[in-house]
Amino acid sequence: MLSTFGVFKEFGQADGYYRAQQQPNTHVRQSQCRNQYKTRCSTIIVKADQTTVLPPSEFLMTQPKMKANSTRTVGKAALYSAFASCLFVSAMWFGEDLFITIETYLFVQLAVASIVLAAGSIGAVVFRPRWRAPSIALLYWMICLAGMSVGGKSKTAAFNDCVSHGEAVRVQLSTYRSEHGSFPTSLADLEQGPACGKRWTRQPILTYQRLSDSEYSLLFSDWLVVHQATHNSQFQAFQ
Repeated sequence: MLSTFGVFKEFGQADGYYRAQQQPNTHVRQSQCRNQYKTRCSTIIVKADQTTVLPPSEFLMTQPKMKANSTRTVGKAALYSAFASCLFVSAMWFGEDLFITIETYLFVQLAVASIVLAAGSIGAVVFRPRWRAPSIALLYWMICLAGMSVGGKSKTAAFNDCVSHGEAVRVQLSTYRSEHGSFPTSLADLEQGPACGKRWTRQPILTYQRLSDSEYSLLFSDWLVVHQATHNSQFQAFQ
């Protein structure tokens, strides 16, 4: 039977077993001996109805190939993981764009789904097993959707934060002027940074412009509405 394994060795006790597939319908189990007679262990290969006992030297020649295959598998896994990470960050960066309309967002979703469907269909024909390529394509599509969703939530939270705490930035600017005699060149000059508008992969949505030592303009907006304030007026919304 194909599930039958056997190990014969001349010396030592088996510490564990190592299983590898040498060729179709062929399985190998090698005993790992604890002592110096490890090289004298023989291994049985069971294939169909015939059994072949390999001498130690001939079996040990197959070990580098098995190690190379293991290294190649780890390398592929690392490459897939790196690509998935880049895809997630890119999708999140796209989702944090404040000026993406709903129509554009839906169009991008449809385009990504079409690309995934095409890649999965081609991969199912070219690669074996057939389920691998469609499964990987579907996984990447889900990662892309997750990244865009996280980016959209980050964008919404930053915008609502500015609506709620935009006046806190004006207070920070007034404090800075009282301490230094003029308004800062940028919001980065504030001691604790701007009080609102931060995103994960993009710059804060709050735009600051110093007009003079005693004048400035603050603004944040999306594709629908604009909020603006100055040194002597609170935030007002415009469409």
